[in-house]
Amino acid sequence: MVIHDRSYARWESDRSKPVRATWVIMDRGVTTAFAQIFKRKLLGQLLSFWAFGPFLFAVGLLYAGFYLRSNQESFGDAFAALQQTDLLAQVTPSAQTVWQYFMEVQIWVCLVITVVVGAGLIAEDRRVNALEMYLSRPLAVWQYVLGKLAIIAFFLALVTVIPVCLLITLQAFLDGFEAEETARLADLMLRSVVVGALYVGVLSILILAVSALSRRARNASILWVGLIVMVEGVLSSNLQANFLSPSTQLMSLYFNLSHCAAWVLGNETVLAANAGVSVGDSAMVLGAWCALALTVLLRRIRPVEIVA
Repeated sequence: MVIHDRSYARWESDRSKPVRATWVIMDRGVTTAFAQIFKRKLLGQLLSFWAFGPFLFAVGLLYAGFYLRSNQESFGDAFAALQQTDLLAQVTPSAQTVWQYFMEVQIWVCLVITVVVGAGLIAEDRRVNALEMYLSRPLAVWQYVLGKLAIIAFFLALVTVIPVCLLITLQAFLDGFEAEETARLADLMLRSVVVGALYVGVLSILILAVSALSRRARNASILWVGLIVMVEGVLSSNLQANFLSPSTQLMSLYFNLSHCAAWVLGNETVLAANAGVSVGDSAMVLGAWCALALTVLLRRIRPVEIVA
C-alpha cells in the first residue's frame, strides 16, 4: 500500500490506546492487490484459472467418482474405467496428493503471486518514504511487518491451504462421515494446516525481506527471481552434480520445504527418496533462512519519532 500524501497531522488520540494497525494494513493491502491484479482483466482471469483450475478439476472428478460409484448398476463400466485411469486416486485427499498439490501443482503459481503481490509491499513504501508516516504514528514495527506478512500470506493461503481443506471436507461429505474415514481425513486436515503454515510462512517472510531490500517493486521482483534461480538452479544443482552428496540438497529451498512437508504429512514415498538427508537438517536450514529474513526486515524498517 502506497501513501502519496506525506502531510503530517498531529496525533490527537490517546497514545496508550491499542491501535488495530495490523488489520488495517492487511485489509487495505489485500483490497489494493486485488485491484491491481484485476486491473487487466485478461491477466486476472488467467491467473485465477491457473490458481483455481486444479482445485475445480479435483472437485468435479471427486463428485463424478462419487456419482458413478453410487449408481454402479447403470454406470458400472464407467466407474471401472475411471478407476483404471488412476485420475480418481490422484485427486482423492491423502498424504501423497496433498504433498503434490503444495509442492508440484501450486508451487509455480505461488511464486508468481509472491512477485505480483509481495514484491512491492515494502519496496513501494520505501520509494515514497511512506515508512516515515507509518512509524511516526503510535504504530509498532511488528504491527507493520505483521500487516504486510498477512497480505501476502492471505493470497498464498487462498490458493493452497484453503483449497486443500475444502477438498478434504468434500471427501468427508462424499464418504458420509464414516467414523474411520472421518478420523483419517481430520488427521490429514490438521497436518495440511501445519504444512500450509510452514509453506506460506517461509515464502511470505522471504519475499518481504527481499522487498525491504529494494526501493521499487520491479527491482524486488528481479532480486527475488534471481535469488530463486541462483539457489535452486545454480548452487544446489552444481553442488550436487560435482559432489554427488545428498547433503548438498540442503542448499535448495524447494527441497527443504518439500522434505519438511513430507515429514509432517507422513508421505513415506518422498521421505524414502530423501532418506540420505535428515528432516531436522532441512528444518534448521529453513529456520536459518527465516531468521536471516527477519533480521533484514528489522534492520531495514526502523521507527521514526517526530518531536513537535
